[in-house]
Amino acid sequence: MVATYILWPSFFKTKIESVSTSQIYELESLRGGYAIFASGIIMVFVNIVCGLCIDIIGSNSVI
Repeated sequence: MVATYILWPSFFKTKIESVSTSQIYELESLRGGYAIFASGIIMVFVNIVCGLCIDIIGSNSVI
């Protein structure tokens, strides 16, 4: 949950506007796309790790 608040602003820093077909492979367009993709992948892994931690703590507290 905390990681959501830490990583969420990275979505707002990289604003992608409509790009014409001649500018698709420019460095600025590629950088913005990869930044948004990477932040999404990081969020997935952080949520998996947090879920595993909660599962381990929950199962130990029941025992």
